[in-house]
Amino acid sequence: MTESSGGEQRGSGEALIGRVLGGAFRVESQIGEGAMGLVYLARQLSIDREVVVKVLKRTGGRDAALDELLAKRFRREAQATARLTHPHTVRVIDYGETQEGLQFIVFERLVGESLDAILKREQRLDPARVARVGAKIARSLDEAHAAGVIHRDLKPENVFLCAYGDQRDVVKVMDFGVARLL
Repeated sequence: MTESSGGEQRGSGEALIGRVLGGAFRVESQIGEGAMGLVYLARQLSIDREVVVKVLKRTGGRDAALDELLAKRFRREAQATARLTHPHTVRVIDYGETQEGLQFIVFERLVGESLDAILKREQRLDPARVARVGAKIARSLDEAHAAGVIHRDLKPENVFLCAYGDQRDVVKVMDFGVARLL
């Protein structure tokens, strides 16, 4: 990704590597790309912690109305996810905008893999495991719904399974990018 002084973005995302966003998060490498944003591994400098930073993609000035819509959705994702505190929902650490107008959301760093990757590799899951994972997803969504947040894009790619110590299949529901706030 390259960036003009007006915040235009295009390309591979490498232009942000090495930059410090919000005075606190040094971008180290690009680890993914979604429909709305580029995803980076970063370091929270104040406490030397790995985090994930999602940066909003823009049209580069080609469609101002679309850029405005995307910016509103991105801000809504940050607000929606920040409302949620359930252990099975990815945690928002920060939200900000650079002087050039790049919007970013900082999330906790997850170690594991998406449910999509697991399904592609294993093809079938044990029914007991499916029930355990499904119950954890439901608990995350229950809290979201109680907070007035409807996910609207729940799919295996947006469910991450982590391992913490001896706990396996710790579910993290993520990507509230098209969430609706009630």
